[in-house]
Amino acid sequence: MDKAIGLRKRTEVPAGDSWNLEALYGSDELWEKDFAGTAGFADAAKKWSGRLGESPAVLREALDEMSSQDRLLDKLRSYANLRADEDLSVARYSEMRSRITSRATEVRTAHSFFRPELLEI
Repeated sequence: MDKAIGLRKRTEVPAGDSWNLEALYGSDELWEKDFAGTAGFADAAKKWSGRLGESPAVLREALDEMSSQDRLLDKLRSYANLRADEDLSVARYSEMRSRITSRATEVRTAHSFFRPELLEI
């Protein structure tokens, strides 16, 4: 404990006083596995561009896929952010946060066609 300001090190905080991140991911390796699965999200989203007005079924498929992508990205980002905030001295989690932020930006950019196209329909 830093007696000068009364702060405990992360390792000194009882488990009951910290976030239960196992509800999101049981390990960093599981996070890495899901993160690796997002590599093709931006390219996958491109297949819907220019097609939303083809039919209600196409619009539904696009919505389902893009929503699923967003949910996984949000889960990955939540874990990385909470891990990084637990202990700012752990570079691994800051790096994870940077990676998922970059990936989410890439995917959101790929999704940018959606609103204008939907409004046009």
